[in-house]
Amino acid sequence: MKLLLMPADKCATIINDSFCERVDPEGYCWAAVSDNIKEFYWDEFKKNCFWEEQDNKKVRTAWKTKASVAYS
Repeated sequence: MKLLLMPADKCATIINDSFCERVDPEGYCWAAVSDNIKEFYWDEFKKNCFWEEQDNKKVRTAWKTKASVAYS
């Protein structure tokens, strides 16, 4: 089962806004972005989106997928 973040456009905007707020100078692709910066992006996403605690792992997995595509 593939978990999607909904509404997709709102989630994408939140993710992209965090990319604009802090840029990793070494981050030419998602794999090269430092863990510290990725954690910042995740924290920013959590400030603006809400879900049940038991879904945290699933949401983070979906977020990673969407963030890695958006970063490319």
